[in-house]
Amino acid sequence: MSRDLDSAFTQRERAAVDAWIASNKSFHSMRDHPMHGVPMLGGLWGFRPSLNRTISRVIHNKIHNRELIKRYGGRADQTF
Repeated sequence: MSRDLDSAFTQRERAAVDAWIASNKSFHSMRDHPMHGVPMLGGLWGFRPSLNRTISRVIHNKIHNRELIKRYGGRADQTF
């Protein structure tokens, strides 16, 4: 699960994550505010690797890709 560390975890977010955990879905993403204008927010998503190994490998490879890390330089996580 990826989470922004610069804001408090709200009850609304907690309820959404709890509902996802109780489901059999492999992926969770939150976009429930008018200012959420990108396809997937860098700090509001979760994934269960055991439910989809193919996507798990893709995500792992992107997260650990040195060229991508250099390109973003600790910024622009919204375009992940």
